[in-house]
Parts: sequence; C-alpha cells; structure tokens
Amino acid sequence: KKKDMGKDKSDKQEKLEAEYTQRQQEKEKKISDLERAGGSLYEIILTSLEKPPFKTEITKTRTDFINLVNKYLNQLKMDSGLEKFLSELTEDQTTILLEVVLKNLQLISEGNASTSATLMLKLHTKILEKKGISYQLRAITRRHPL
Repeated sequence: KKKDMGKDKSDKQEKLEAEYTQRQQEKEKKISDLERAGGSLYEIILTSLEKPPFKTEITKTRTDFINLVNKYLNQLKMDSGLEKFLSELTEDQTTILLEVVLKNLQLISEGNASTSATLMLKLHTKILEKKGISYQLRAITRRHPL
C-alpha cells in the first residue's frame, strides 16, 4: 500500500511539473510578444510573475521561474516609475514579488543568484516602504514558498 501511495504522489508531481513547464513556455512566448510590441518593463515583470511554481518539488522549475523574473528585475531603475508600479500591484502580485526578492537574497547568500544583492535590498526596502510589513509576513509564511 505504501508503494501505491508513493506512486500516486510521484504521478501527481509529474503532472504538476508538466503543467508548470507548459505555463513557463506560454509565459515566455507572451513576454516575447510583449517585447516585440514595445511593452513596458513593468508589464513584462508582471507577466513574468504570473502563476509561480509554488507546489513543485523540482528545483529546476523554481530556478527557471526565478531566472525569468530576474532577467527583467535586473533592468529596474529606482525611480518614480518604480514607485508608481509598486503602488499599483495587487496583494498577490506584491507577495509574489517579495517572495522572489527573498528567494534571491537566499540564493545570493548561497552564491547561486542571477541578480545583485544591492538591487534586491533596494527593491525590498522600496516594497516595504510602499506596501508595509504585512506583505513581508505573507511572503515568509506562505504554505508553499518558492
């Protein structure tokens, strides 16, 4: 019976991974279309944050998600455009963005990041200034973190 339960969990995880892979490919295409159409950096960042792989156990899937988001976060400038962008984020978008920032800080401490500590610390500070500490609490207590 334990073997059957393990197989069910494995099958469920495989289906979830296939779903995340498909979502990531669709997201990359959508971003590519936005870039060609001259979409704003903020619009592209929002698209990259869509449907994060919270429930996956596969590190590569999470890493692919983080790297895609970082590709565009690395282009951010700390200016009034960022302030406006942050003020317009929904609760979920803010929480996901903070989770990405916190995950990046963890990866930086491990020597595995695709972004800079300075950018992440500045972005973290801006988010907390604009949105408040409650989003930080949501990001660190989520049931299925990045």
